[in-house]
Amino acid sequence: MIALAGTVWGSPRTSHLYAIFKGRYVYFGETGHVPPVRWKSHLTSQNDFLGKLYEVDAEEANSTSPIFFVGIYIPCADSEPESKQKIARRAIEAELHKRFELDPTQVTPAQAVLSSPPPSPVRHSFSFNKGEIADSVYRLIAQQYQSWLIANSDHCTPTAAASSASRSSSRRATR
Repeated sequence: MIALAGTVWGSPRTSHLYAIFKGRYVYFGETGHVPPVRWKSHLTSQNDFLGKLYEVDAEEANSTSPIFFVGIYIPCADSEPESKQKIARRAIEAELHKRFELDPTQVTPAQAVLSSPPPSPVRHSFSFNKGEIADSVYRLIAQQYQSWLIANSDHCTPTAAASSASRSSSRRATR
């Protein structure tokens, strides 16, 4: 059996927010490049997603449960002057962390955030409402994550994996 592992599109050097999920954990971040450029370090650095996961839950970090990545293009940050684009992304990221704190149920089973919110840039104004953008980003992340969980329910939960393994061994035993 095969399964789509994902698709990625985007222009280099454009603004994105992203989320990474594994088990009950989520990590939010921002990047000024297409997300996979940034995601690689999350799987190899002790200071990023996997390193932080090892610190709090080594068993989950070592498990074979899948990791879900989602990136959201945010052109409003690119419409800011180049010197303010990273500040704009970080402002939206700070708001995104707040959305999770206020309503983590949208991204259930994730319950714990591994990333630290950046300081909200209070002395900066933008051509967009950072709270409204964060609301839209959070909704889109939640929709994509929940859709993926439903589509991959056989592979995403420990009980589903055990159940699938049990069905496989039952089929082998009856042959």
